[in-house]
Amino acid sequence: MKSYNVKCKGCGIYLNDDINSLGYCKNFDPVKTKYCKRCFDIKNYNKCDTSEANIVAINKTLDSLDITNYDVFIILDVLDLNNSLIERYKDNKNVVYVINKMDLLPINHDVNLTKAHIIENIDALGYQYASLIFGSTKSNSSIKIIDEYLRNSPHKKAIFLGKSNSGKTSLIKKLCALNKVKENVVVSSYLNTTNDLNQIKINKFYSIIDTPGFINATSLLNEISLKDIKKLQCNCIKTPKTFQVYESRTFKIENLVTINVYPSNKGSVTFYMQDNLHIEPSKLKDAFKLNNLKQYVSYVNVKPCEVTTFALQPTKQNVVISGLGMIATKNIEKVEVYMQAGININLLKKQII
Repeated sequence: MKSYNVKCKGCGIYLNDDINSLGYCKNFDPVKTKYCKRCFDIKNYNKCDTSEANIVAINKTLDSLDITNYDVFIILDVLDLNNSLIERYKDNKNVVYVINKMDLLPINHDVNLTKAHIIENIDALGYQYASLIFGSTKSNSSIKIIDEYLRNSPHKKAIFLGKSNSGKTSLIKKLCALNKVKENVVVSSYLNTTNDLNQIKINKFYSIIDTPGFINATSLLNEISLKDIKKLQCNCIKTPKTFQVYESRTFKIENLVTINVYPSNKGSVTFYMQDNLHIEPSKLKDAFKLNNLKQYVSYVNVKPCEVTTFALQPTKQNVVISGLGMIATKNIEKVEVYMQAGININLLKKQII
């Protein structure tokens, strides 16, 4: 294999001429070539080739990562808060957590209360940190806060970490745009687009290291075929779907999940999920008998269905399904979630919304 000693601007892998290797590019030109074939196809044709080699390369890079003398930013998804934390950095008091995708929450929510509850959730899990920043790629003010933090840091270099689909690379692109820096990083709806380290000089004050996303092994997105991933990724919630519940009800979200809810009296259930997902309410049904409905979304591997049950308080509570979104309940005493085994489903310590 011939390496061209030039890194792909998208995934960070060294470009080479081996068609069976990561970083392969056809007709390499030292002046014009910026991307490997995989990243070129993602950027121009929205087509992604994912293989075991990607995962091996990502794990190798992350295992050898040295964060000494860096500002460490870990990007968390507000709608998948617990499962986007990274266990290996739990006791690192120098980490800055960026709570991303805040724009997905309702416009009329109590911002200060939401932020306080997010902090309580992270603290309850025992995670240490230096600072918390609440942000969104759609909010220039939050991007400016990150920029100001890095400009005033003595380290001059920041390393951005996050699990797949946390929005890490999108934030980096916004920092580049704020500083009028031309960049070529690839953002896509596919998991693990970045495979190696990418260093980007933002200004005279600091540089950023973009890293591969940590494998989010218990996310629903890992179980969905490439052609359907974009349909699930939660990046647009124009109007959360709210249902009043006067008696026990069943909610079917395409062929992904069935949810039974049992109200204590008049209750409600609100779904914070991608707008184009179809939610079908009905009278209470045996969820295991609903698996043969029309298949809207394709799974990579079909696994047995399992049920997760939560006994809830009569106040507001949030149930999170990793890779799908969040469910806010009010006056619901029990929730049963039926879906493919192995997906992280958790109840937040404090409700976010």
